[in-house]
Amino acid sequence: MCLSTVYEIRGNEKIVCGKNIASVKTEGDTIILIDLMGVRTELKGRITKIDLMDNYITIEN
Repeated sequence: MCLSTVYEIRGNEKIVCGKNIASVKTEGDTIILIDLMGVRTELKGRITKIDLMDNYITIEN
């Protein structure tokens, strides 16, 4: 199973927005994250990187 951690980039900071993310979906400028337990988190921004080897995703506003 491949789960990811999602980080929001704010300036030089990396802020964890979600852990154990199993699904990512976009609707306009909204990114919807769903974790292993089915908890849904919505963020505004754009995906800047998806690294499947290191299991992380970065988002910027």
